[in-house]
Amino acid sequence: MPANQLGEWVMHELRNVDQVAYVRFASVYRSFTDVQEFREIIEHVENDLSPEMRKSQLSLISDS
Repeated sequence: MPANQLGEWVMHELRNVDQVAYVRFASVYRSFTDVQEFREIIEHVENDLSPEMRKSQLSLISDS
């Protein structure tokens, strides 16, 4: 199995289990180089959460 395929699979599974773990893994796996990349992936994760996941996850960015 190619490493990039494994990395994408891990990201997909983490996204369904834990937002913070997903963002942490993605930041290393995709070699984020600036804060904007973090913002983009956090926004993407927050926008795609199911209602069940919204109830079980803490916010990545505070509303205040």
